[in-house]
Amino acid sequence: MDKNLMVKLSGLLILMFVSVGFLACRGSDAPETPPEMSTEQKEKQEGLEALRAKSAEYTTIPANEQLAEEPFRNKKLIFFRFSKGSKDEPGEWIMNDFGFGDSVEGVRKAGETRSNLNFTLAKNPTEVGTIALLPECKYVAAGSYTVGSDSIPASKEHCELILIDPELSAVVFRKIFEGELESYKTLYNSEKSVIAEVDRMKIVDFLNSLPDKDDSSPDKTDPK
Repeated sequence: MDKNLMVKLSGLLILMFVSVGFLACRGSDAPETPPEMSTEQKEKQEGLEALRAKSAEYTTIPANEQLAEEPFRNKKLIFFRFSKGSKDEPGEWIMNDFGFGDSVEGVRKAGETRSNLNFTLAKNPTEVGTIALLPECKYVAAGSYTVGSDSIPASKEHCELILIDPELSAVVFRKIFEGELESYKTLYNSEKSVIAEVDRMKIVDFLNSLPDKDDSSPDKTDPK
């Protein structure tokens, strides 16, 4: 075979290999196409988006009150917690977030909450029969601890949970949760005050234990 032809063929083969390798590298860098969502996943996402779209409606506390002697749950519920904003940002209502924080323990409790309320939380607006609101909690003075000749002030977190029945357009129950101070507490010189926070799991357990609406609950408001 002609020597020049051999050189040309060798060069052509090398060029082909380089091109294939280049295309392979380009292919590996290309973004992967996200897997298509299942029908169930689409319905879940659409339901959550529809719930968030009605947040302003859900978080408006009605002036009308028809307080029941005992708490109840009509259909499924949706929960909103008011989160105080910073100096330059307004606060906001956060859906189905109990404020456990980002610590390892907080993440664990948040997962436990989702598990406990899995069959109670509404997945779309048509399922909402009870709205649970937790406005911004306050702190109230609750005595003091004595350390030597010093007195360290103590306070309790004070939270009010409000249950609303949208079919009644009324507040149907109010419940107060308070932090619990220890009778005896080891204090350090660096501590200037003691604050007893509300155990958020008690709020979760309360919501999880709500009985279904029955004949003893308030009658539905007559339409006008």
